[in-house]
Amino acid sequence: MRYTTVAMVAAALLLAGCGSSDDASPDTAGGPSSGDLNASISAAASALPDDATDADVRAAGFAVAFRAGFADLAAGRSDAELRSVYAGTCTDIKTGASEADIRRGLTERLRNGAVAPTEDQIGVIYSSIKVIC
Repeated sequence: MRYTTVAMVAAALLLAGCGSSDDASPDTAGGPSSGDLNASISAAASALPDDATDADVRAAGFAVAFRAGFADLAAGRSDAELRSVYAGTCTDIKTGASEADIRRGLTERLRNGAVAPTEDQIGVIYSSIKVIC
């Protein structure tokens, strides 16, 4: 069941970028094959503790999808760091922060050295987190 939930979250996030502008769409060119993605989902699901909450499972799915879709922003980051981006943003959404504040927070959370997310990428990521949060 955990695998299925992680897979569903990852698929939803990867599909969220489909049909968007080129800047917003996840970077699937040269990305993982379906076998690699399946292995990543299996690893993420297996790494969760027995007492993992639904939020933990959704965060794991986010990490898998983010790594697959936004490789430049995910480079050098652990799954725990990516889960933290999800959790922090989800907390901001649930506590009623403004969309503008959440987007600013996401920009800072996702900055990776000299690589910063575009406004379009932030829009896709924000919308995706809002749906699964």
